[in-house]
Amino acid sequence: MTDHFCTCGEIHKVKQAHKEVLNRMKLTMLRKAASHVIETMSNDFMVRDIAEPEQFKLFNNFQKLRYHGLVTPVLDSNKRRMKGRWLITRNGWDFLRGNRSLPDWVLVKENRITEKSEHLIAISEVSRDFEIATHFEYFDENNNPVGLRPNAAPSQVALL
Repeated sequence: MTDHFCTCGEIHKVKQAHKEVLNRMKLTMLRKAASHVIETMSNDFMVRDIAEPEQFKLFNNFQKLRYHGLVTPVLDSNKRRMKGRWLITRNGWDFLRGNRSLPDWVLVKENRITEKSEHLIAISEVSRDFEIATHFEYFDENNNPVGLRPNAAPSQVALL
């Protein structure tokens, strides 16, 4: 943050934009969340459900996955965020399958994305030794689990 002198004569703090990079640490957190969702058959989880006690500091940045559209907060019936509860988005599942590339960085200012990289990156580029998942849990429009299915080419999805 930097100081900014306002016309009213007061000093206000102005948040600086920062770059959020899609990296291996974020991929590890997403993969751990996906494993938990598949195991529990519920795409509604808290970070404490997926973080080992000794790894909890790593997961302090879990919420940054939302800048890449990989996770989103769970909303209640009044469309308000439910504190600490998350779900993996369709983009997140597509990215894990290797079916979607994402900007390798986004510029964030005051919790809003102000710019995205034009360079797209696939899961295989984030981590060369990262194994692309072959089975995923599928959800209906109400985020209810509808079962596990193998990864398939887009032309085969309608057949599953």
